[in-house]
Amino acid sequence: MNEAATIEENCDREPKSGAVSSPGFYCRVGRHGEIGRFVDRDRIQPSRGKSVVLRTRRGVEVGTVLRPATVASSTNEQQPRSESIEFDGTLLRTCTLEDQLLREKLDEAARVAFNSCQEFLTFNRLGDSLLDVEALLDAKTLYFYFLGPPSEAIAPQLDKLVEIFQTTVRESQFAKLLEEGCGPGCGTEEKGGCGSSGSCTVCVIAQACRK
Repeated sequence: MNEAATIEENCDREPKSGAVSSPGFYCRVGRHGEIGRFVDRDRIQPSRGKSVVLRTRRGVEVGTVLRPATVASSTNEQQPRSESIEFDGTLLRTCTLEDQLLREKLDEAARVAFNSCQEFLTFNRLGDSLLDVEALLDAKTLYFYFLGPPSEAIAPQLDKLVEIFQTTVRESQFAKLLEEGCGPGCGTEEKGGCGSSGSCTVCVIAQACRK
């Protein structure tokens, strides 16, 4: 991602005269607030401050919309060509309740990984300083943030933690409910009201959160 400082300084300002909106948005993404430009192919047109799901170079993660992306218009063109604009990824959808709850579960799993890594560092008297652990929404990726390059001794432990994290998330009741719902007929009226008036969200996701 790029232009973070410039975008952050100007996200509250009106677009300059002669600028036109591109089919995309500037979004803040990641635990540490990086800023990128994401194409809106499906014309979701989210409002400023909206939480959205993005496909980035790292994977699938949650971001916050800052403002529509703008480019300088040309005297020969009334609209910019999207293929000439460099994007950092794709805007997939606005965040649903399921996305938000899944993110909370993944953050919880990341905290467990953080604590396990800290225990390993203490037990083995390693000098590495772990600052944070971030889980992406695709439940496939963990990012470990250290103060400086981590030592070679900790690399096998990180691989083990990532493997445990992926297995735990993949086999969790919460993940199964997100993928399968509450069984055959989930989302239909045949399930006694499941799928109507948001009751599917209540019956599936809320129960998973109590686990």
